[in-house]
Amino acid sequence: MKKEYLINQNTIAIVPEKVNKVWISRVIETDGEYLVEQHPKYIINQNCWYSGTSLQGSQESTKVITGITHKQPIVINLAEELFFFPTMSPRKMECMWICPDHIIDSKANEYGDTIAYLSNNKTLQIPMSLKSFKTQILRTSHLRFKLRQKQQLINVAERPFFFYTSSAQRIKKK
Repeated sequence: MKKEYLINQNTIAIVPEKVNKVWISRVIETDGEYLVEQHPKYIINQNCWYSGTSLQGSQESTKVITGITHKQPIVINLAEELFFFPTMSPRKMECMWICPDHIIDSKANEYGDTIAYLSNNKTLQIPMSLKSFKTQILRTSHLRFKLRQKQQLINVAERPFFFYTSSAQRIKKK
């Protein structure tokens, strides 16, 4: 069992498990699974720290950028485009965190839960309705889109500004 875990491009989901009355995480990656001696919320928060924020800070950013006020998707690392969403309120110990980039398909089972088909050719049963699951995927896409829009605005603002004179000479404005 690992003591801590660094979220990366291969991370599919972080699932809470209770073992001997202690909450740990089962981390699902594209090439395997790991048990970690920390609850998923702690792993998420710790990985947010590496990007200079916290889970709460990332949730506040999502609220400001998208207007989403509950079960907010978060960006853990913008440079690596690591986005995750919670399956229920992050305050609940049973909350899973899922990276939508690794969801191939999903369907409801006979109990109303969601079965997610993952990029590692496995499935994950998620205790939430298919409608809520798809809404979380859409919310995460919305967050990613809004952040890309803001990044494009920043990139445009940093470009040198040129204007043309009547003789079609290009002059750089300082």
